[in-house]
Parts: sequence; C-alpha cells; structure tokens
Amino acid sequence: MDMKYRVFENKYIIFDDYLGELKDYDEEMSTYYDLRDANRRVDSFSNQVVAKLNNVNPKRQEILNIINKMGFDLI
Repeated sequence: MDMKYRVFENKYIIFDDYLGELKDYDEEMSTYYDLRDANRRVDSFSNQVVAKLNNVNPKRQEILNIINKMGFDLI
C-alpha cells in the first residue's frame, strides 16, 4: 500500500473516494491472494476491511462505550 495511505503528519488526510484511491492496491492484493493459494477464495483488501467493520464484537463495543463515558473521544 502506498505510504500516503499509511503515514500522516500532524493530522489524518480524508480522501473523497477511498475505494477509488485503493483500486490499484485491491487489484494487487486480489492477484496475491489468487496466486498464494488456489483453494482459497479471491478477495480484495477493501472487502476485507468492510467485513471487519461490519463484524462488531459486543464486548469491544461495551469497552469503547465505557471509555467514551470516561471522557475519551476515540471516534
């Protein structure tokens, strides 16, 4: 992944179109997964991130809620 998506200085950069920005990286990762193991499904980086974000662990959410109530804004 290009460094401009991983390294920031003093603030995070918000991109208008993350899927467009990561299109080339998605293609590279899909090819890698395809060549790595023929019996494994082919997936893209973006799809994996979305799947992770949609799979919320209730305990982690509870901890985040407690931290938020303590005054720490993590979002």
